[in-house]
Amino acid sequence: MKLTSYRSFGFFYGLAVLILLLLAHIPALFNKQPFVEVSFGFAFMLIFPLWAFLIYYLNATVKIEEKKIKEFTFFQKLRMVFGNPPIWSMWVMGVIYVYGLYSLYLWFTGGIFDPEFINGRYEIFNHGKITYYTNEQYWVMHRQHILATTGFFLMFASVAVLVLLPRSSNSAQVQNSRHK
Repeated sequence: MKLTSYRSFGFFYGLAVLILLLLAHIPALFNKQPFVEVSFGFAFMLIFPLWAFLIYYLNATVKIEEKKIKEFTFFQKLRMVFGNPPIWSMWVMGVIYVYGLYSLYLWFTGGIFDPEFINGRYEIFNHGKITYYTNEQYWVMHRQHILATTGFFLMFASVAVLVLLPRSSNSAQVQNSRHK
């Protein structure tokens, strides 16, 4: 089998991961109970094989001559690596990237903690100190944890889906001999 035949599998896997993350993220965004619970470890284990394949795929398919790469601007290089997608999709990726960085900020400013239910109370054990939370406080912190985790990993899943997105034969010709 050719590497390009695995591309469609990678695309559908990435799309499934993206949908799963959105099923957790969008309800939390609107103060609702998420359809699925996604932890940091679970999201990482979903994204890791996708990005391992994506990096292998890009290393095998993207060939840019060293002379030409010096003439490209940063955005032209980025667009070439992404497989020369439409300009509108690059703008969408920019917005998702900024949102992913905002989610990372949320993660570092409190989203890293998800209170646990121990002995009938919600609590966080942090640096030798136990902090107890009410049920309402728990849902606020849990929602922030879900938003921070899924928002950050949405950035990675959406990049993978964009790169592996099947394109028409016309755009394949424009890709400067990407596929062998």
